[in-house]
Amino acid sequence: GRDSWQSPLTLPHLLAQAGVAGAAILLVAGALLGAGGDDLRVLGGVLAGGVAISTALLLFEYSVPHVNAHVRKTIDLITRGPYRGVLYQGVLLLGALVPLVLVALMFLTGADAVLGALAGLAALAGLWFYERMWVSAGQDVPLS
Repeated sequence: GRDSWQSPLTLPHLLAQAGVAGAAILLVAGALLGAGGDDLRVLGGVLAGGVAISTALLLFEYSVPHVNAHVRKTIDLITRGPYRGVLYQGVLLLGALVPLVLVALMFLTGADAVLGALAGLAALAGLWFYERMWVSAGQDVPLS
């Protein structure tokens, strides 16, 4: 349970998520304030990089075997149990795939403001789903 919060990947994951959150907020603010396309594309690249790193860390963490029984139970709750919908739909689909596709479309179409803002909002929603899932699943495993 709570042992999953002590993973050695927690700090790198939090740093990647901080990059995602910062870029996402700036993309939304930039779209609202009329920022230029080059600035938004740089932020889109930062967002995509952070999302890719965060997703890779998450997939690695949830796919490697763990010696701690509480961590195994937590990961099972997330990947196969009541949180699987949050993981697959909220975190991986809305929070990872959608922002990556929208950022790619930013570069292909030039509709930087709208697509950047939507990518940022989707990434922020994904972060919210992840944090909710990560904290709740860790608390659902009994301490003893």
